Amino acid sequence: MELESLELQDALERVLRSYGAYYTIDRETPPAPFAAQAVFHVHGEQFFLIKQAKYAEIDSNEYVYFALEHAPTPQRVRDLVQAAWEAGIAQVTPTSTHRESDVLLILLADSLSDETAKAIRGIRLSKSYRLGLQGYSHFRLAAIEPATGRSAHNPMGQDLAKLLSNIYQ
Repeated sequence: MELESLELQDALERVLRSYGAYYTIDRETPPAPFAAQAVFHVHGEQFFLIKQAKYAEIDSNEYVYFALEHAPTPQRVRDLVQAAWEAGIAQVTPTSTHRESDVLLILLADSLSDETAKAIRGIRLSKSYRLGLQGYSHFRLAAIEPATGRSAHNPMGQDLAKLLSNIYQ
């Protein structure tokens, strides 16, 4: 992996600080080719009057991967998407209480070409487990040039792009 610019490292630190409050961040051993990974798990239970009268359990997860690139090409973005999707889906354990496990890729780049932005907008991945009875997974992607604020996102990544824009304004 080539050395990332100091500017991209600073941008990564900034976004990791915003994720650090709720997510478990791994900078030491993220899966290759990512600079960091963040994981969020939530387990909810619903009761009727007393704890013994539980009628629902829900598990939700998010697996976020952070990539630093100078000028990613559409093929490089597809490679990063495939690596993030495979790493995230490998962590999913569908059960009757599983509701969703989303996989996110945040791409910080020195520059995004129009061709790369177009490729990002066309990425759509999702998976259901046992026809949705054991939950589903969606892929969300947002790429941003931290220096200029220019961004691109896939259809599921609109909220993610807004979050990144707020962080870098």
